[in-house]
Amino acid sequence: MNIVARVEEVKYASANAEMMIGLDLPHVGWAKRNEEELITVYKGFNLALGYSQKNYFELGLRVGQFNPYWGWGTILLIIPYVEVGRDYIFTPNEEGNFWTAGGAIGLYGARLSLSYRF
Repeated sequence: MNIVARVEEVKYASANAEMMIGLDLPHVGWAKRNEEELITVYKGFNLALGYSQKNYFELGLRVGQFNPYWGWGTILLIIPYVEVGRDYIFTPNEEGNFWTAGGAIGLYGARLSLSYRF
């Protein structure tokens, strides 16, 4: 009996993607990294006059895959929200910038998202 193990190389999103902007929570945000310089959190402000934070379950954003996360924040400065979702990371361009598309479900229903990370 032959056992074959196939190990695929995981590509992580670029270290250049410090900021994000889009139809997402947060609408405008910045990256937080771990000790290996992999993106683990995006935090910033949303258009509903509140704060948003997206915490990824995996260490680093994997390119070409769905990346699960949980998020929390406020709407109108004081109304809290919590959600879970997934972001798909598209292949970065030459500068390391990339698009994400995803969705989430939370206290106030479900939503789709689209953002650009640069």
